[in-house]
Amino acid sequence: MSDDVLSTMLGMLTKEQKEQLVAKLITDVGNLQTEDQKENVIKPEPAPRKVNEDFTVSKTNDSLGSRKSAVKAKTNTWTDTGENRDSDYDPSKFEAIGRKARPTEARIKKVTKQCCVCNKSFEIAAGLVYGKFYRCDRCTG
Repeated sequence: MSDDVLSTMLGMLTKEQKEQLVAKLITDVGNLQTEDQKENVIKPEPAPRKVNEDFTVSKTNDSLGSRKSAVKAKTNTWTDTGENRDSDYDPSKFEAIGRKARPTEARIKKVTKQCCVCNKSFEIAAGLVYGKFYRCDRCTG
């Protein structure tokens, strides 16, 4: 930061805030590590490279092996103890969902039409009627 910005920021602080800032800086300076302590920090080893600097690929010895291994299934150890049961769940609400009664022949409204090719009378469901010229099942082929 430039000195102008720093002096402006310090000018905006109250006396109590300045005292708190000074106390915080003093404790932070006391907690700084010495150079010897920084060197003793354990650094993780870099992962073995697979691609060298000259872009040649080298094999690494993996602990799991480089071959494919089969996946082995284990037994299921989970059991439902009912501890997370939903208190608002009511099975009677969900029994009727998705259960529409299939329409029987008596419920389907049929209309009598006459074939325009063979003049035969036949019955067809009212929902399937369209157009002016109707053909029976024999004439539609």
